[in-house]
Amino acid sequence: MDIKGKEVIDIARRKFLKTSAVAALGVASAGCAASTGLVGGDASQGEGKQQQSSACEGQYAFETAPEPIPASKITETVTTDVVVVGAGVSGVIAALSAQEAGARTIVLQKGPVVMCHGTTFGAIDSKLQLEKKCHVDKMGAINEFQYQSLNKPKYQLLKKWADHSGETFDWINKITTEQGNPGKFLDKAGSPTGNTGGKSWFNAYSTGHTWKGGMMKVINQVARKAIQKGVEFRFYTPAVQLVRKENGRVTGVIAKSEKTGQYKQFNARKGVILCTGDYSNNPDMVAKYCPSAVGLQNYYQPRYNTGDGHVMGLWIGAGIEQGPHTKMAHVHSSLDTGKGDAPSKGAPWLSVNHKGERFCNEDMPFFLMANQTGGDQGDGYYYHILDADWEDNLKQFPPRIQMVGRPGEFEQALKAGTIIQADTIEELASRLGLPPSNLKETVARYNELVKKGMDEDFGKDAIDLTFIKKAPFYGIPRLACVSVVLGGLNINSNMQVLDTEGEVIPGLYAAGNASGDFFGGANDYPFPIIAISVGRAGTFGRLAGKHAAAA
Repeated sequence: MDIKGKEVIDIARRKFLKTSAVAALGVASAGCAASTGLVGGDASQGEGKQQQSSACEGQYAFETAPEPIPASKITETVTTDVVVVGAGVSGVIAALSAQEAGARTIVLQKGPVVMCHGTTFGAIDSKLQLEKKCHVDKMGAINEFQYQSLNKPKYQLLKKWADHSGETFDWINKITTEQGNPGKFLDKAGSPTGNTGGKSWFNAYSTGHTWKGGMMKVINQVARKAIQKGVEFRFYTPAVQLVRKENGRVTGVIAKSEKTGQYKQFNARKGVILCTGDYSNNPDMVAKYCPSAVGLQNYYQPRYNTGDGHVMGLWIGAGIEQGPHTKMAHVHSSLDTGKGDAPSKGAPWLSVNHKGERFCNEDMPFFLMANQTGGDQGDGYYYHILDADWEDNLKQFPPRIQMVGRPGEFEQALKAGTIIQADTIEELASRLGLPPSNLKETVARYNELVKKGMDEDFGKDAIDLTFIKKAPFYGIPRLACVSVVLGGLNINSNMQVLDTEGEVIPGLYAAGNASGDFFGGANDYPFPIIAISVGRAGTFGRLAGKHAAAA
């Protein structure tokens, strides 16, 4: 059931597509990516002539602006103050923010429900944080993030998030608390100074906040509040073209009903806010702007995030952040049992590829594993190998992100089938689908290195070397896959979209993953500020709603 009138539906938790049926994000062929985009159509990919083109020709299909949809095809015209395109974290928050500021607001959403991902909201100086006497070094956090992002982000945007994220969390938390879901500050994650006592690449600032049910529940609760305040949600109504005459103001957006195929025009007196998410399910855009993600699978379903806001902006002259863009590629269980993930993805246990061979220094953080499991490995898969002493191993390893699971989580994963157990290495290899002789040889060599106390093959720290000798043995199939691609339209600190000359496009705003210039195009999502991705989306969504309403 979709949202009708004053009812908001809670969608079930995210479901990872079974690996046997997951398609790769992109196609790579002799250095040229095949284009499957549509020419002469719209951002919904709903019409137009299908063509197979090649990146080597110099242009992808999505870069060609379609002809404007003629007025004769518009079956409904609605005029309001603000139109928000997309009902995720940034979009729902932007809508309520604009409505509270006195602007009549309509939200256009692709698909039947409010949809978002993530569990944790990054913020500085929230009330919960300050109650815990946690005073995060704001400038230190910004500078560390800037450093780890290769000094590419727009500093003013990082500062805007840091200055307004705490108040945004408080605003959201008031709404959720009224609905019986108070937030929590994760004071044990990270530290005020960013020094967690672990390895340098695991240091992180204490900015994480969360709620029961994660962000999906939170955004549904914010959406309920928005409907109570008068926001109108239009589901099954993806936006397909922005309305702009020559170099003037963006005055609205045209959407296309997924049910009837009819076009509807929504005129916006104050502004249009693009909150359409990322483009990780658009193979051409991934190939052009984030080639390091080509070939990796996408974690999230349904596949709504196809860069609709990005291409609509490009078609009317918006600038886009210079590529390559940043990818967030986390590690998950590669076995979809429907019973949760396997724990301890950050533990530096022996890791092997499909051939049963070791392929990297396992000290590296789990969120960088995609850079080793791509390439000749090709598809993001790898396998942790450990033995009966796994609990002692975790006590020996220095602290790091995602290393120690919840009490009983290992046993639960074993029962669920996301961890494989065997009495011998050869049996374990067979159960994992690996060559038994290769894995046996790999484990023997690894035990030699542990005995020497020196990793002569990959240089892993001696403290992270642990024997694999005592049965039972365990294998954990892992999959490094893309959660989101973080690159978007150029914006200023008022969330206004900029054209290719850096000038404001009047009437157009962007927030969340449709906006750019925040992560700067570092190869991978940096971790010094916990949950900054969701925190940025919510904070900038609220600010975009305020600015649009004040126009």
